[in-house]
Amino acid sequence: SYYDHGFRGGYAYPVRVDIAIHEHFWNPVVLWMFDDSDHHDFYCQYYGNSYCYSYPIRPFRYARVYYPTDTMRDLAIEVSGMDYYRHTYYRTALETLTDKLNAQISNYVSGRFYFGPNDIVINHYRNIGGGQVIVEGFVDRGSLHVAFKGRLDLENPYNSDVFVPTVTDYSPVAAGIAILNTIVALERAADIREHVSSDVVYEEPAPPPLPIVKVTCQTFSGDTKAIASARDSGTASQNAIAQCSSKAKANATECTSNLSCDDGVSYAPIVSCSTSSTDISGNVLSFVRNGRDADYASQMAEEICIADDSTSDVDACSSPDNVTCVALDNSILNPMACSVNVNNTIPKAQTLFTSQSYDTDKARNRAISSCVTADGTDVDDCNDTNNLSCDYVNAPAPILATPTCTATGPNGQTYSSGPAADFNAAYNAAVKACTKANPSGFKTCESTALANCPAAKK
Repeated sequence: SYYDHGFRGGYAYPVRVDIAIHEHFWNPVVLWMFDDSDHHDFYCQYYGNSYCYSYPIRPFRYARVYYPTDTMRDLAIEVSGMDYYRHTYYRTALETLTDKLNAQISNYVSGRFYFGPNDIVINHYRNIGGGQVIVEGFVDRGSLHVAFKGRLDLENPYNSDVFVPTVTDYSPVAAGIAILNTIVALERAADIREHVSSDVVYEEPAPPPLPIVKVTCQTFSGDTKAIASARDSGTASQNAIAQCSSKAKANATECTSNLSCDDGVSYAPIVSCSTSSTDISGNVLSFVRNGRDADYASQMAEEICIADDSTSDVDACSSPDNVTCVALDNSILNPMACSVNVNNTIPKAQTLFTSQSYDTDKARNRAISSCVTADGTDVDDCNDTNNLSCDYVNAPAPILATPTCTATGPNGQTYSSGPAADFNAAYNAAVKACTKANPSGFKTCESTALANCPAAKK
């Protein structure tokens, strides 16, 4: 009965999967939705350096949760062509909509629900004037089948919302019905302007069959590990997550966020987050948690610290001075700093409230909370997103390695490259020094250098 009131949901539209979605990773917005690595440099190169400093980019918290339909691909490419500030609003809007969809499904199943890879299918969208995007889709997992209709607000992204039918029949007082009415009103107004009808469901040809492949996925939560294989990454990832989540000591959210598959997609590196506190005797206590999501790994380290019976100073567990995260592949990992800039009547001046954390939501909420609780500030000003800014904290430049390699000539002498910029440069320098002393012994010099420099490209 919701149909007569403008609700279609994803089940009214065909699903077309893009099995080669990685071929569109040349577009930064497409890449952001399906790859949770930090591609800050790629954005700078694609859009220009000024973009990176004006519009901070953080990995998508729900990367790979959205099934790679041609609808999501086309939406991302269309957003990429919009004004740059709308890119930031789109990223925030999609996370906000997903958060609200998660909350509604959790309420629907009367328990905490966690999205896994490919759980959300969006198979229809409509761009209304560049400021609003109507999306429709569904969530399918086991016996759960939920259709939804949502709105991505590219003017006020935190106002983005989604409607999920919670009762069988339409009711003017049903939960969330005002959200549906708002979305449908936008569509009807656009129909009049564009002389079309949103009641028409356009048919599309059936998607091509999936190729026969075998994908292996693995994940972990603390010391719990799980691995599963299937013909597609969706099934393999869901089985690995389910296997991990079923373990007594595992955390379901960690099982989801720490997933990786051999499907050709680049996954975020494993990071190690730690924090510290003291016991009643003043002894230092350290707590460490590994994961692929610095936000959640740091949060888990803090929670373990706070929950430990030996901890005497729980505030120290969450102190920015104690919480650190390091990527195990030695890549730079920068925390996020959020600031709220408002007028303060005590004293009469602009006041900046700043908080730093590897958990972006925590950094933002702490900054806003500091503003709200301060004397002389206006609560509405503190919560106004126009007064909020977040950016990654500059990290020190990495210490560059200076590897050396050696080569042994036919004369039995060993020749060293000396410190070099990388292993390839070291290899070439060692071969050059060896060959200079042994003009006819190039092959011997080359083979011994390769044996001594395994990291050089052969």
